[in-house]
Amino acid sequence: MKDFFLKLKELYEKLKLSSHQIHNVDESAINCDLSCSKVLVVKNSPQFETIKKTKHVTLVSCITASGTAMRNMLIFTGQSIPENLDLQQYIVSANKSGWMDMQTKANWFDHFLKYIGNAGKSLEKCEPHLLLVDGHSSNWSGEMIGKAKTHNVTILLFPPNLTHVKKRSLYFF
Repeated sequence: MKDFFLKLKELYEKLKLSSHQIHNVDESAINCDLSCSKVLVVKNSPQFETIKKTKHVTLVSCITASGTAMRNMLIFTGQSIPENLDLQQYIVSANKSGWMDMQTKANWFDHFLKYIGNAGKSLEKCEPHLLLVDGHSSNWSGEMIGKAKTHNVTILLFPPNLTHVKKRSLYFF
């Protein structure tokens, strides 16, 4: 953990960042199946077979160190987005798992580049930004990292599972 904070300090000083240029993105599941309760059972027991996965929506939030936030993204489980909801204030997506996947992350990142004002600009015209992401987000492809570099965005991963431990007791911004 110490190495992470040393690297964060190094990037902060090297890039000469202000608080509006430091972003923290994270995703959380919102359980939508209120009829289902979680039960602890022995694996492969008869009860195990009857427990079903809960339906969920994934909420992706990104906030700056100055406290401003871009529009949240909602990722629905399935191939379509519910029509009976007013979702104009959100970036919306749907996929089979309802979790962030490569295509959904690429879509979110395009919105992020527009939000920070670096979309469509050459590298020398892009203001530097630091994007902090949780370390078990393995779906940052080489293509997306390359795109980040060409838009002057540095991606720094939190150590694995750090955000899950810290979420319980403190917020980073």
